Amino acid sequence: MRMGHSGNLSRCDLTRTGACLAIAGEIDEDSASPLVERAAAAIGGGVTRLDLSGVTFFSAAGVRVLVLLGGSAEAEHVVVRVTCSMIVWRILELCGIRQVTGLLLEPPTRRADPAARPGR
Repeated sequence: MRMGHSGNLSRCDLTRTGACLAIAGEIDEDSASPLVERAAAAIGGGVTRLDLSGVTFFSAAGVRVLVLLGGSAEAEHVVVRVTCSMIVWRILELCGIRQVTGLLLEPPTRRADPAARPGR
C-alpha cells in the first residue's frame, strides 16, 4: 500500500450502523489507504464488527488492509469480528491466512442452494 497515496472509495461503500461497519464493493490498491484511515477511525470510535459480506473484489491490498486494521484493533484493546464474503475468504485461504491479530475472521455463511435436491 502506498502511504500518502490519496486513493478513492468510488467503488467501495462504507456504512456504519452502531458498532458495525459494513464495507461493500471493491477493495483494491486505490481504495486501500482511505479505507484503512476511515475504518481505523471507526474502530477507535467503537466499531467492533466489520461486515465484508458485500465485498466483490479483494486484492492483496485488501489483505494489507485487514492486517493494518488488526493493528488498530489491538491498539484499542478490542477484538473486531470480521464477516467475510466468499471472495474475501477465498483470497485469505489462498494466502494461508487463518488469523490476524486483533481480528476474528469469520467465514461466509453458506446459503443452501435452492436448486439442490436431497440425495444428490
